[in-house]
Amino acid sequence: MLPSDVKERLIAIVGANYYLDSPNELYAYSYDATPIYQALPDAVLMPGTTQEVAEVLKLANEHGIPIVTRGSGTNLAGGTIPIHGGIVLNMNRFNEIYEIDTANLTATIGAGVVTADLHKAVEAVGLFYPPDPGSMRISTVGGNLAQCAGGMRGLKYGVTKDYVMGLEYVLPSGEILRCGGKNVKDVAGYDMTRLLVGSEGTLAVITEITVKLVPLPETKRTLVAYFTNLTDAARTVEQVIAAKIIPATVEFLDQGTMKVVDDYAKLGLPLDMKSMLLIEQDARRIDGRPRHRADRRHCLEGGRRRRARSADGGGGREAALGAPSGVIGAVAAAADDDSRGCDGAALAAGGDGRGDRADRREI
Repeated sequence: MLPSDVKERLIAIVGANYYLDSPNELYAYSYDATPIYQALPDAVLMPGTTQEVAEVLKLANEHGIPIVTRGSGTNLAGGTIPIHGGIVLNMNRFNEIYEIDTANLTATIGAGVVTADLHKAVEAVGLFYPPDPGSMRISTVGGNLAQCAGGMRGLKYGVTKDYVMGLEYVLPSGEILRCGGKNVKDVAGYDMTRLLVGSEGTLAVITEITVKLVPLPETKRTLVAYFTNLTDAARTVEQVIAAKIIPATVEFLDQGTMKVVDDYAKLGLPLDMKSMLLIEQDARRIDGRPRHRADRRHCLEGGRRRRARSADGGGGREAALGAPSGVIGAVAAAADDDSRGCDGAALAAGGDGRGDRADRREI
């Protein structure tokens, strides 16, 4: 329990509505998505401005009170569990997208913006923020940054650290600092931006983030390929990359995982298959047509039995990647249509979910 005078000063900083210390509230912040670990904080604060964060940190520093910064608590590394008690600093009120700069291809946002909300906002203006952690519908960009989250698109596009250009952050002393910015060639001095990304809240509290954006791919397709053994699946990935084709996503499932998914979602998967690959490819259009055929050719060459399926209809890509792991939704889209009966790696092609602009031809 915090001393009464400290409690009063904290309430004066953030307001009574944003100071939580009832048993039920403390319990809710005693764990995250990490199994087994749990510890009660002494208080939970929900600041709404960078200045409030600075004042809280300064006061906590004066009294030696531990602080754990928290977004949505989806991490699996125990990063938001207050093992020493103290204060949990919930950053979810920093949930505003301040600017989408289409001229410089950047977005400036609060640390509490949900990752999927950022995706929707920038894609609405034809831009793209590639990092896609499995928890992106819940997790915050600030949490992604603290953990240097990756995602299925990491193979082609990289991870969170590759897109962070600038930060506003608060030191334990209460000093408010900035590093980086919109300049691509920002090489003077220490690279504090890279130091803070992945620091898991141990160095500072991040309040504002400037991220790099790229043009939105014009077309996307999703493939699911089934194999009679593990080796063929691995060789297929090698063949695709050796052909200088870098998929936007590649995810591998063995037979055991396929059974778990099928038991959960009742998809009717071919459980006699030993493995499967989930592949998403994005591309620009050339002469009005998307260029995805090479991916399918390499998948067919890698399989022992072949049959093809097509998953048509709106929202194909969203259905494919909507599940937290990116697996269940994709398999569901692939399983909707019956086999058309060939002999081998089964393929399912999903559209890109962009309405009339989507290319829904079988590839």
